[in-house]
Amino acid sequence: AAIEALDAPLSRFEPHALASRITLLDAPILLCDGPSPAPALFRLFLRSRYGIRGPSGRDSLPEDPDLFERALRTLQRLPPEEVAEGARVGLAPGLVDMALERLRRDWWVPAASGLSPRARQFIESWQPTESIPTATGDLVALLERSPKATLFAMTTGGGSLVNDVVAPVQDALFAAMLRDASNHPELLRALCGVVADGAPAGAAVATVLAGLPSPDPETAASIQRARDTLGSPAAPRPLQLPAVPPGRIPGKTALPTPNVSVEAVTLPPSGRATLGIGWLRTLLGLGLTVSALGFALRSGRQLRRWPSLLFGIGLFSLADGLLDVTRFAPPASNHPLFQFIAQSGVELHPKPGAEGHMYTGGGSMRHTTVEVDPPRNQHRVVFLGASSVHGSHYLAEEAFPAMVAALHPQIEAINFGVGGATSAGVAAAGQSALQLKPDALVVMYGHNEVAQFTRLAVYQHTSAHLLRSRLMLSRSAIYRWLHTLVPVEASAAPPGDLYRTLSPQRAEVADLTQLAVRHLRLQIGGLLAEARERTVPVFVVLPPTNLRFAHLEAFDTPGPGDAADLDRLRREAEAAVDSGDSPLATRLLQQAIDRSASPREIVTPIREELIRVAHQHNATVLDAATWMTAHAPDGVTPSGLFWDDVHPTAEGHNALARLVGPALLTHLEPSTHR
Repeated sequence: AAIEALDAPLSRFEPHALASRITLLDAPILLCDGPSPAPALFRLFLRSRYGIRGPSGRDSLPEDPDLFERALRTLQRLPPEEVAEGARVGLAPGLVDMALERLRRDWWVPAASGLSPRARQFIESWQPTESIPTATGDLVALLERSPKATLFAMTTGGGSLVNDVVAPVQDALFAAMLRDASNHPELLRALCGVVADGAPAGAAVATVLAGLPSPDPETAASIQRARDTLGSPAAPRPLQLPAVPPGRIPGKTALPTPNVSVEAVTLPPSGRATLGIGWLRTLLGLGLTVSALGFALRSGRQLRRWPSLLFGIGLFSLADGLLDVTRFAPPASNHPLFQFIAQSGVELHPKPGAEGHMYTGGGSMRHTTVEVDPPRNQHRVVFLGASSVHGSHYLAEEAFPAMVAALHPQIEAINFGVGGATSAGVAAAGQSALQLKPDALVVMYGHNEVAQFTRLAVYQHTSAHLLRSRLMLSRSAIYRWLHTLVPVEASAAPPGDLYRTLSPQRAEVADLTQLAVRHLRLQIGGLLAEARERTVPVFVVLPPTNLRFAHLEAFDTPGPGDAADLDRLRREAEAAVDSGDSPLATRLLQQAIDRSASPREIVTPIREELIRVAHQHNATVLDAATWMTAHAPDGVTPSGLFWDDVHPTAEGHNALARLVGPALLTHLEPSTHR
């Protein structure tokens, strides 16, 4: 029954699917005598690490490093022969499915969008009819020889070992598809065009291209372009374990301690009360109501005309303020405007059977158990943010909050990063963080805000003006309370091709950017204000961007941000890099991001607002972007510190830890760290 539970669909465990599986993996039942759990554990690893659906109706799971880490660590406790057999049954077929799904999703289906229905059906239903010689056998052999070392390498380092296996599998699958499509000229031309565009192809595809027939001149030209692009790729190297296990914190040879000047955070003295907005609305409403009644009593008249209006406004303000003060209405971060992001924040729950402990649920947040009372011999620091703080693709120990604790044992680091959240989710997680009586908060956020608001406008088929009105109304406790009675669900996300057709126009993106700035000011500013009221110092880390690899989406209409404009900015930036003018290159690339139709990276208005809000609430600002690019060979691209345009690698997390850790200790232990 436990093994079947690991393979069960996600809906079987709602609403705590991930936590239920983690609880199961933490129990010793899977190690009892009986059927081997190894195949199910490998399938669970692929589902929670790479989103592979697999056969028999199993669905993918949200990426959860805590879940796939426990799956592989449970495998480490099984006999080696059982692990190897489980890999043959549960891992090898899943890797082939993963390679095929990636090819179909990223390359084949987009290439077939303009083809005939017959060609599209061929691609969507194609399965290899021959045995695919893949590197999965090499991985199984490694698991037989060195199971623990191989499982460790599969778990850490962002999955590089698994990707080394999948690459030749994709090559073999692509070659088989080309052979099967040789009698379909239309489809063959599309696939050759995909190869010319940079699809993952290698020696196997090159061999097939060399022997493909050319039924007509157009197809022959497509085949030749693919051959010219691919050239003569080298045969894949034998699969080997990394010489140095990935994910380890480098020693003294790592990046030097940053030379940052951290000013003491000026906070109001403990016990100083501040008059909140809720109390102001309550007092204002009470004053207006009493004034209107007093006017009516003095004049001996009933309430009418402007006294009636004054009385109504007063009653509304009084009720709204009382709902806010008593916290009867949900916070603004839970407003249905933001329900399209399921991960609204970290929620703390009492740990069953462990008094004084709380736990978080896993998934887009870390599955963590913490003591409610802070430790006596450590400084409790809670880290807030989105996926870069959460540590997407990496284990908890590889994310920079854990690295800060490893480098500085006097710090207890609690990771409350929420993957995919906007500032509403960060603020909601911050409310849970403040329950734990932290000595400091670290907030690193900014990438998601504009992108999420752009997607929200598309998904809900609405405009920036309507979203702005709803954001203003969400300040009202009465409005939020009414929405708890009549919830409004966001529309489901459209597929990628529909999203492109619905992409907002240039003026609307500018409006959405300003709306995102206001939302950030409301959420992060509110969190920093509450932390200041509780005398909790806050460190705001400006998130870095891999500028030269930024994802730029052009507008369809001519003007700033169209394809020609973005291409010009990229060329000028590359020329500046070649001439050694890295500041100019940085400005040009940031300008391109700011003009993009749907920026995934931090834009200048968001960055400036973060600095403004931090200074307003006496928080310390740490510029991670400047810190990380200072060590880049070209002064722009931090080599090896990112695995895409925004998310840090293990080395990038290490760099962040060496920026944040000393800054924290400068404030928390000023006598020993000056």
